[in-house]
Amino acid sequence: MNTKWKCVASVLAVLAVAAGCGTDSGDAVDGYPTSPNTVTGFEREWKVVADHQTIKAGDVTFTFLNKGTIGHELLVIRTDLPVGKIPIEANGRFNEEGANAVNVGETGDLAVGNTISFKVKMAPGRYQLVCNLADHYKNGMYIKFTVD
Repeated sequence: MNTKWKCVASVLAVLAVAAGCGTDSGDAVDGYPTSPNTVTGFEREWKVVADHQTIKAGDVTFTFLNKGTIGHELLVIRTDLPVGKIPIEANGRFNEEGANAVNVGETGDLAVGNTISFKVKMAPGRYQLVCNLADHYKNGMYIKFTVD
């Protein structure tokens, strides 16, 4: 094989390897495997991180780790309000069963270093993944989440 064809073969081999390097359902995010019906992520002061912010309707499993230095919780809130704009009450939390924000699933208390999974039947719509402990939402513990 002449030098020109060796170069072409080398480039094709590199492209073939690179094509197999995309994210798929067997890849991991922060050590957790991902799949189309699973949302994995973590929380810490004052942040919520998830591997998906859009997912298909149906049964969805949420698996979250508390990487923070204090306790947190993860709530799946159905709301049409802009992200971060759910009204906070005097206790530093928002009403989870109000007209503007409905809790459809949660971890409950999530201690430092712990991971919790829970399943939610998700209907199409706009949601936020949040921590609603006192002042956590106000301090930025939320992300936009959409179900198609």
